[in-house]
Amino acid sequence: MVKRRNIKVPSEKGVAEAKRRGRPPLKRRGRKCQTTAPSLMERKTCPTPGCDGSGSVIPRCHKHFSASGCPLRRKRKYVRAHRMFPQKLSISDINDHADVSKPRPLATSHVVRLELIQQLITPPFGHHGDCEEPVLQGVAPPMDVRLFKEALKKAKTTKESKLKHVVLGEHQMEAWFLSAFPSVPVLHLCEYCLRCFCSLATIKLHAKSCPWRHPPGKEIYRDGAISIFEVDGEQHQSYCQNLCLLAKLFLDHKTVYYDVQPFLFYVMTQYHNGGCRLVGYFSKEKCSAMNYNLSCILVLPCYMRMGYGRMLIEFSYLLTQLEGVTGSPERPLSDLGLVSYRSYWRDVILDYMSHLKKEDSLCIKGLSKKSGVNADDLVSTMQRLGILKYWKGQHVVVHDKELLKIYAAQCKQATKQGRVINPSCLKQSLSS
Repeated sequence: MVKRRNIKVPSEKGVAEAKRRGRPPLKRRGRKCQTTAPSLMERKTCPTPGCDGSGSVIPRCHKHFSASGCPLRRKRKYVRAHRMFPQKLSISDINDHADVSKPRPLATSHVVRLELIQQLITPPFGHHGDCEEPVLQGVAPPMDVRLFKEALKKAKTTKESKLKHVVLGEHQMEAWFLSAFPSVPVLHLCEYCLRCFCSLATIKLHAKSCPWRHPPGKEIYRDGAISIFEVDGEQHQSYCQNLCLLAKLFLDHKTVYYDVQPFLFYVMTQYHNGGCRLVGYFSKEKCSAMNYNLSCILVLPCYMRMGYGRMLIEFSYLLTQLEGVTGSPERPLSDLGLVSYRSYWRDVILDYMSHLKKEDSLCIKGLSKKSGVNADDLVSTMQRLGILKYWKGQHVVVHDKELLKIYAAQCKQATKQGRVINPSCLKQSLSS
């Protein structure tokens, strides 16, 4: 049998005596704990220097115990923001936002805080004085701020590439833009496998042992000394990457260097001294959702203004005609590429008009299907030449005899130079 202990319950007189001596009184059954020690809320104070804890940024609160609810800290923030960006915040705005006596809903307070953070991060437009980088103190963690400053400093101190000239076989060409090649003054490339070397001695040793005498892939076109090879980016990845890096030296908008698997490369070469030397190339996607028949085109500077760029463009449209569709080059085009394409589109239109009879009418849809050129490109070229005009509620094509005479003279000159694609010399392609 368990004995029951008799617990003495302190009387009101005992509680008063315990308070006088500073000792905690005993608990009474059925009553709340009474303590004479100061409560937690009375001991806690605001960590902001100079704040006594009165007031709060939260409505209907008369005291605060954290820095996030301190109205004095908020007012100091707005004063600091006003000093950095005086044109964005005024003194009246600072007093209105920091005044606790004015009741303000919680949503408005949250919006005001987001606006302040945005003003601290975003520098004023056109201000380039002492504020070169955004003020992130109090907005982002200290480690993120430190990493951002290190990256910004590294970006400012990045040295430019020392690459000035590229030697490809017997030709030395000046580099127009930066590429991911080694930073040396003169870079030597093998004219067959396109491997890069930093010195003349190493390229000479490589030339003796290089087994290649033409680009990899299948030769699908040969007309005299001119050959075109079809190279799959997935099967010959290293060669296609080197070709793209070489193109980046002469094309500013070139962005694809290493992801070459989805593309086919058509490399034009010229046979000389027992090998097929690189002249230029163009690439196209294997499966294009926008019906692009060309993604990138390049003719080396040592072979420019010789008609090779037009031959590459004509060959791309020849492949498009074999597929039975119409195509257009991928935008944006470079300045030289735009000039070459506009010249080719003009010649396609004038060639079609020169073979028309007097009783025949020009059909843009039929011309697009026959040549493989997109109808939008044909219409824009006609408008630029001034032969497509609007008359009596309909579009009319003007037959300009002077343009046809100029085109006939250019055809004779191109035929003499041999810079024309012969469709009968085309072999079976991998894409067909």
